[in-house]
Amino acid sequence: MPSDVQAPELQAATLLHDSGKGEIRVLLEQRKLSVTFTVQKTNTFPDVNAKTDWSQVATRTGIIRGDGTVPVWSADAQARGLKPDVPGDPAKGVQMAFLQGGYQHMTSYAHPWTHWAILYSVVQIVNDI
Repeated sequence: MPSDVQAPELQAATLLHDSGKGEIRVLLEQRKLSVTFTVQKTNTFPDVNAKTDWSQVATRTGIIRGDGTVPVWSADAQARGLKPDVPGDPAKGVQMAFLQGGYQHMTSYAHPWTHWAILYSVVQIVNDI
């Protein structure tokens, strides 16, 4: 897809085909260009190591570096202006005590206490509606 395509152009695109299996083709009318989108079928990619060029991985697969729930550029925001390779000025009042290395969020939801807390929260929300 051309890099200068903006959201309004995609929203106005005409659907040409939907496979029903994760592949769609749309027509970008202003450009007279059809583009095919395919849902990534796996969340893994081969040959990742310390020298991996993540921009190439993102281009090929759509996967960006992160901890599985938060992209690395979002997690690095806590280090703005405090860590040499993260650009930007530190936010006022933010003190970085450590650099978070990642967190497996999904395993938190496996604990029965979490199930009860979620159920309780949903009931409270429903009661407030």
